Amino acid sequence: MNHQDPFVLQDFNVAPGEKQRAVLTVADCPFRMPATVIRGVRPGPTLLVTAGVHNMEFVGINAAIQLANDTRPEDIAGTLFVISLINTDGFEHRTMSVTHADGKNLNRVFPGDAAGTASERLAAWFVAEIFPRVDRVIDLHSGDNYEKLLPLVFFQGAHDEAVMAASYEMARAANTRCLIRSHVAHGGLYSEAGSCGVPGLILERGCLSQWTQEEVDADVADVQNIMAVLGMRPGITPKPHYHKPVITHTTYAEAPHTGCWYPIYQPGEYVIEGEIVGEIRDYFGDLICVCTADMDGIILYETQSLNIIAGDPMIAIGCTHFDAHQADLPAYITETYDHVHPLVGIDTEFDV
Repeated sequence: MNHQDPFVLQDFNVAPGEKQRAVLTVADCPFRMPATVIRGVRPGPTLLVTAGVHNMEFVGINAAIQLANDTRPEDIAGTLFVISLINTDGFEHRTMSVTHADGKNLNRVFPGDAAGTASERLAAWFVAEIFPRVDRVIDLHSGDNYEKLLPLVFFQGAHDEAVMAASYEMARAANTRCLIRSHVAHGGLYSEAGSCGVPGLILERGCLSQWTQEEVDADVADVQNIMAVLGMRPGITPKPHYHKPVITHTTYAEAPHTGCWYPIYQPGEYVIEGEIVGEIRDYFGDLICVCTADMDGIILYETQSLNIIAGDPMIAIGCTHFDAHQADLPAYITETYDHVHPLVGIDTEFDV
């Protein structure tokens, strides 16, 4: 988009130096998505910030609302396009990770189907109407009502080299404990954006469908730091966090049984292969099974609710043994490994 051209989409017609709000809709779908477009007075990239793909992940939703309300055209270069709540249908029915209309997880149906169910049509609309209008994507997420997690950033790792490199540079500006390389090219909003040639990332902060102002402010600050890296905000560009671990190998364990879940460790703690990480018991309290770590690493997130369902997410562990996987890393990441120190215990902290 030429900087002098207006940003045009449904009810939006936004010239440089202007800010507008509108509700975006998709034909024959129940989603009415609140959106804000802020056009800077100076030329620059178009950044899409989304939240509420999972409608009970409240930190990201609140952060998107705050970011949209606080940003002025004179503050930025380029265009900030914020969709602060995508799954309004689920939000108004408290359906957690799925839509109320068809019971599907929006972050599993991309690239969608224009003739499919409501969720699939929404995903197809993003691919056809939204991704071609933007240069970068940040998708804000949190832990759902049963999930506890570290603040995390996932960058694109299964796409064109230039897309992956740009995604990685964005991720380095986020104030999280570690960076995680995704190996998924489709299914989710930001992964599908990468397949469409748009670099992006997922920022995860907050858990258990709760939110605090501190967490919201941290999300907003991360987005603003990334905007500085993209040249969209004045001031000092954040220094790259070379000391952060880049996790390229992650295991996602699903619950083998339904029952009561008793985790032993917390996200951020370090476990070694074979170590017991939790137990599943029946409704009398009798042991069904013991669950163990399938590799050394840091717990990224886990189920924290008492109830656990067979086949649902139980625990995710990220490998922090760098040297063994050095040869697998793209060139744009290998420089970081010269400055990284593996986690050595549960009390390890990173100066970010």
